[in-house]
Amino acid sequence: MDLAKIPAALYRRVGDVIYVSGHVGFDADGNPVEDFAGHAQQTFDNLKATLSAEDATLADVVSTTCFLADFANFATFNEVWAANFPTNPPSRTTVQVGFGHPGVLLEVNAIAHLNQR
Repeated sequence: MDLAKIPAALYRRVGDVIYVSGHVGFDADGNPVEDFAGHAQQTFDNLKATLSAEDATLADVVSTTCFLADFANFATFNEVWAANFPTNPPSRTTVQVGFGHPGVLLEVNAIAHLNQR
């Protein structure tokens, strides 16, 4: 998947708020990680990399929307989620959807707020 061809910003920062577009579990070469747990972790690793461009981390994330290709992976998703948000997790909406690319198992977008109290 060539992300450069998608007509949207990877993220936008407005003041102390960072709006991060949906991220998926593709590696640096653009290949999907095929097992769900690995795909989910790659998704969070990709989010971390994007947030780091603004000196933010997953700890700054306050809200997410998560899209699963198959709710059979919901328990595994929760395990990977908990490992990435061990304390004070953000709010989350999780829905099952169909993706146009067969390699996409999960997509997560996020809103981060810097300088939280």
